[in-house]
Amino acid sequence: MSAVTPPDFAPAECPIQLETAKLPQAGVNATQSAVVIGLLCGAAAMLCYAMLETVSKLLADDYHPTQILLLRCLAGLGLGVVLARSRGGWQVLRTGQPLVQASRAMAGSISMLIAIFAYSAMPLADAVAIVYSAPIAVTILVVPMLGEKIGWHRGFAVILGFVGVALVAQPGAQGVSVYTGIALVSMLLYALSNVLTRMAGSTDRGITTFWYTQIAFLILTGPIQFWVWKTPDWQAWLLLGGFAIGGALAQYLITQAYSLAPASLVAPMDYTTIIWASLFGLLVFGTMPNALGWWGIALICASGLYIALREAKLPPIRNRGRVHAWVRRRPV
Repeated sequence: MSAVTPPDFAPAECPIQLETAKLPQAGVNATQSAVVIGLLCGAAAMLCYAMLETVSKLLADDYHPTQILLLRCLAGLGLGVVLARSRGGWQVLRTGQPLVQASRAMAGSISMLIAIFAYSAMPLADAVAIVYSAPIAVTILVVPMLGEKIGWHRGFAVILGFVGVALVAQPGAQGVSVYTGIALVSMLLYALSNVLTRMAGSTDRGITTFWYTQIAFLILTGPIQFWVWKTPDWQAWLLLGGFAIGGALAQYLITQAYSLAPASLVAPMDYTTIIWASLFGLLVFGTMPNALGWWGIALICASGLYIALREAKLPPIRNRGRVHAWVRRRPV
């Protein structure tokens, strides 16, 4: 999964200015080329994420979700070692906010784990649309946690976004299904993880946040393998290996995207994952959203895009919400 907020070890904001009239023409062209490359990296990362969700749905019928995530974690640890060696060694594990890092890592890890349960039983596009609507919930959570105010523009967009989620979930007379409920919980935990990532970014480097994510994955998925591990056949090894490598590749691509292009341009690309998931759901599983589902997906994407573009015009968040002040042990 990805998010509208920058990825775990990407800079919190990389506003490359396009108004470069004072630079030589070669510098202007170089900057614009970097932005284009960054956007291409972002688009490729979203395609990778959609492929990862597809593979996880394929594997979930035969292998426990913790086994699937463990192999992705091991690939992530390999990438983390390479990054740590170029960024000060094991000092990257030092954090000024251990409680925030631990809470963020566990929330994100549990979200990704239970999302696989939802993918296994729901149409892929529906499940991905619900989980990837997390940025809409983030807009609400930043009020108590970061002290941000929401105007009527974003407030109305949030309402439309949740109407879209309801259209995708389509609760009947007996409420939503168990797996739809799991997808909703995954979305809320994903949103919480995103907000805590912003908190951690006020003191910690991105590589530190990335490492705590991999450690949480290892703690959550490692010990249980004594009971659930199933030795894959060679075909499953290909899928599992591709899943692990694809996760590391997607993380690298999204990091490059945020390093080369403004976050306000990269973040809206998250919603292309829903489009790719719809296509893969049709090609691989023969499933597609119904008419109401398509309307819901459209509302989720429109709401998320509007919120992302609106937030790009806001001043930087100063991390002074009451929850954040309590976590940091300082008065508001």
